Amino acid sequence: MNTSRITGQRRPIGYWIKHLHGLVESSLDDLLADQGLTRRHWQVLNVVAVDSPTLAGLDTALAPFLDDRFPSLRPFVDGLRERGWLEGAERLSLTTAGIRAHEELRRRVDTDRARLTEGISAEEYLATIDVLTRMSANLTGPGETRETRDRPSGPAGPGPIGPRLRRTETHRAGPSRPSPSNPGVPGSSPKTQEPQEERPA
Repeated sequence: MNTSRITGQRRPIGYWIKHLHGLVESSLDDLLADQGLTRRHWQVLNVVAVDSPTLAGLDTALAPFLDDRFPSLRPFVDGLRERGWLEGAERLSLTTAGIRAHEELRRRVDTDRARLTEGISAEEYLATIDVLTRMSANLTGPGETRETRDRPSGPAGPGPIGPRLRRTETHRAGPSRPSPSNPGVPGSSPKTQEPQEERPA
């Protein structure tokens, strides 16, 4: 097992996947706690904002996040209905108040996501997603992963944390890096692309 150049620790990939998942969960839960919300509430809002799914479709889209405690997202849907943010008997959609809430929460989540990807280029992020996808495929069969097999394609998938990315030009905080257009000259290109998750967060 190779030693990490960053941490100096010898940890297998399973450790880091589990560790990072816990950090992402707790970070978003803490971020949304003042609103009485959790990461799961955010994920529901984010999927509904673009897909207008049924409850069953929502459960399928976010299946990797369900467990014995919450085998369905119905409790979170009901909570958002009570706030007046969701409507629809068959297919779910955002109310006017829900649209405003989603946009406000997205700004906060985007800030948290920027912290998560600090010092990581869009290319590095995409390469990581690619490697994890191929490793999953190695254990589930050629051309598919457990996620792509169990979840429909479309706005909410595939992938456990939503590898659908939008790239935005932003100034990177932190150490400068050599510019591809001018190798060896740190910061010669003042802007770089940061990956941001679309859904689910």
